[in-house]
Amino acid sequence: MHESEILTLKNHISKINLEKATAYEETFCAFTQEFNMPIIFIPLKNDTICYRCRNNKNKKNYKEFSDLSYPDKKYILNYSRANKPFQQVFYCSDSFGTALTELLPNWNKDFEIGEPFEVTISEWNFTNQITVACIPDFDNVRLMKILNEKIDFNNDSILMKYWEFINSFFRAQGFYNPNVYKFTSAFC
Repeated sequence: MHESEILTLKNHISKINLEKATAYEETFCAFTQEFNMPIIFIPLKNDTICYRCRNNKNKKNYKEFSDLSYPDKKYILNYSRANKPFQQVFYCSDSFGTALTELLPNWNKDFEIGEPFEVTISEWNFTNQITVACIPDFDNVRLMKILNEKIDFNNDSILMKYWEFINSFFRAQGFYNPNVYKFTSAFC
């Protein structure tokens, strides 16, 4: 990807009104048809641990595998970090803290300061190696150690600028701006 392509992509994406009903489709089209988008694949080795968090509303105990993995499609009514409505996606984090922080805005809305609430944190241990698409997070030292074995971001400022642009959407909290999820889910 050349610097002119990154500037064109940024310009194109910034013109998409994420409040429009067609924003997901326009963004998806930009990523899949209009631009030669780089994708980074990394292996997650067996015994890799990832985390998912869920609010325990009404003191609900999760008893079924599906309660913590893939919710039933009929319950997926909105765009989320990695999926569009009615689409099941297993979304997790390699960081316990990140998985927990993802729900923080919801807790601020649903609970008063000092009010107790319950959260279920599931730990997923991969039994087989899988390959995943990865979005570089330059603040995640552990992830960047893995990625720097494949790509020298320090010597490719154009690629770094591209991923910083993409990452700015993934760092945004969908709670405060749900339309950002139209971008992130189209990217995924």
